[in-house]
Amino acid sequence: MGFEIINKLKKEKGITNAQLANMSGITLSTLDKITAGINTNPKLDTLQAICRALGCRLDDFDDTPEKIAPAYTAEALSIAKKYDALDEWGRDAIKGLMNIEYTRCTAPEPEEQEDNCIYLPLSEQPASAGTGTYLGPEAFTPIKVIANEKTRRADFCVRVQGDSMEPIYFDGDIVMISKERPGYNGIGLVTLDGCGYIKRMGMGVLESENKKYAPIPLDESVVVNGRAVGILHPDWIIK
Repeated sequence: MGFEIINKLKKEKGITNAQLANMSGITLSTLDKITAGINTNPKLDTLQAICRALGCRLDDFDDTPEKIAPAYTAEALSIAKKYDALDEWGRDAIKGLMNIEYTRCTAPEPEEQEDNCIYLPLSEQPASAGTGTYLGPEAFTPIKVIANEKTRRADFCVRVQGDSMEPIYFDGDIVMISKERPGYNGIGLVTLDGCGYIKRMGMGVLESENKKYAPIPLDESVVVNGRAVGILHPDWIIK
């Protein structure tokens, strides 16, 4: 882990192990083992505490001849810490959004002769237009579609399952979703208790177009994933 670097930084700053222990909150015995090269695999939070005390970065401890970039940035580590504090549904929501963005950012670039085409991530799981279906963090598959005014407004797509949004959306329709938040009376894709729904945003409730379905209470546990911007017409999909 580059204990020589720690010792070098200590010497430059005129800090003893006892002082570093006091500054970092790490026990003196632990620091003695690290700086002596006995403990070569300290915990991440221990390394972070040393970094804060010495005013350096984790990658400063990399003293290999060909130094490489750190595996994780400080921002990524901060996000990971917040992620660990979330409950099951919060983690599912984050993983779902992360998969959408990962697919968008890693989708193959269209060839020059295909500049009228774009790629949209399509969820491998349907969203319910009924009583709710599981909508977890599983992968999205990029599909190539014709670029037009409507498809350019979408960030990803999800297939409808159920009949509660008829006659607007029917079972099997692919609905294009923008990451914009739908306003009052708008139709959006939401996640509630791990289940995904395409519903109209009512006053404190999620509403169906098909009146045989009762409204669903809208509370702080609901995650709004985006706004429905229309149906992806089958003719727009390029095989």
